[in-house]
Amino acid sequence: MKKTFTILSILLGSLASQAQTDLKIEFTNYTNGEVFSNDTIKTEFRITNNGMTMFHTGDTLYVNAKINGVLQSLDLMSSSASPIVLTSMLHNGMSTTINPGYLLGSQTLPFFPGSSSLDFCLILWGKGMASVGTGFGGDVDTSNNITCATFDPSATSIGSVSDQGFEMSIYPNPVNNIINFVTSDLELISSIKIKDINGRINETIANIGSSKAL
Repeated sequence: MKKTFTILSILLGSLASQAQTDLKIEFTNYTNGEVFSNDTIKTEFRITNNGMTMFHTGDTLYVNAKINGVLQSLDLMSSSASPIVLTSMLHNGMSTTINPGYLLGSQTLPFFPGSSSLDFCLILWGKGMASVGTGFGGDVDTSNNITCATFDPSATSIGSVSDQGFEMSIYPNPVNNIINFVTSDLELISSIKIKDINGRINETIANIGSSKAL
């Protein structure tokens, strides 16, 4: 009997360790940390179940927006977390896409006087209201429970630039260590300024010749 109990204890402990919660949230339109200058902020996001905990149809997950450090509901009407009711089961490796609507940048910026840009984040707390603000509902990897992007009307997003016949491609996106600028009009560029997510200039490259490694 003692040996049987020991085997059952090990088995139950193993099953418990596998049933870990690991939810991930990410924008569908932006990469984490991206700076963009589009006039319309698209708030569509994806929730992925990376853990072994199974979520069922009708389960409620809670999400906050965080704009310039201020917690907001997804409709910007309060500071409360917004409920997301699952319309299908969410097994390990499965995702669901949520589209709560759009935020027009020109309408949003006046809510934050003195701000020339918006740091826009989404925070996924977890299942049930009890998860809000209390450690993400026991999620084992909280690093993927938040995703952020910056709306900066003056920024030039990584992608392509075209103005009065001048064309430039910029890649990759997202950037790790090397940014590639490709153009046949290099002589028209006087300097390039690289900014971080907060708009601070990290590097200015001037006196660009026929080729330049960045």
